Parts: sequence; structure tokens; C-alpha cells
Amino acid sequence: MVLAFQSCHVQPEVRVEPTNPPTFTFSRGTATDGLLVYHLKDDQAQKPGIFLDKLMADKENTNWMIDGEHDNRIPITYSVVPVGMKATVEAKPLIEGEYYMVYVTSLVGAKFLMRNGRAEQIK
Repeated sequence: MVLAFQSCHVQPEVRVEPTNPPTFTFSRGTATDGLLVYHLKDDQAQKPGIFLDKLMADKENTNWMIDGEHDNRIPITYSVVPVGMKATVEAKPLIEGEYYMVYVTSLVGAKFLMRNGRAEQIK
């Protein structure tokens, strides 16, 4: 019974689709009532993770932030505010060759690089 329950549980996850602007998709169970896109500094791009309080405190490198109700089955495209949400930080242009992190309310995120005119998720 426990094994059957575990196989039904899906870990929260954010995926970055290789588009320009990037589109973010979510696994079932991922809370998306808040989304933050953060411009990573050179040393941060190589680290495995960044604490949310550091991201939230650094408004200068916040590229976009939205809040509100959102159905996680619907992808979110960078700079397009979904119905039911509002931008608390307006979207800034994404820069070729720079690293970013997208982070959602479920406390999961994904790093991506803008390369060759599109987003490329970093594993």
C-alpha cells in the first residue's frame, strides 16, 4: 500500500522550455501562485542552489516577479502575466549569454541560460 502511494506522488518541478521568451511548465502538485525570475551573478550560476531569502532581498537582480492564483497545468511565458496574477516586479529583458533562475511557491526552481536566442535549462 505504501509503495502504491509513493508511485502516485509527483515531486514539484519547474521545467524551462527552449523558447524565446522562455516558457515555464510545472509538474502536478507544484504550487505556482508566485513565480520569480532572478538574474544570476557569475558565481551563483555555478552553485547548486540559492536561498530564497537572498533572492528576495536582491531586488536589483530580480528580473520578473508575479503573484496570484494560477493553475499549474497552464504554462507561464516570461513577461506574460497570466489571468488571476499580477506583476510585482515588471519583466526586464533577458540577456544573451546570461544565467537566470526561475523559482515558484513550492520552493523549487530551475536554472537556465539564454543562448542562441532561446532559453536552455541547466541541469
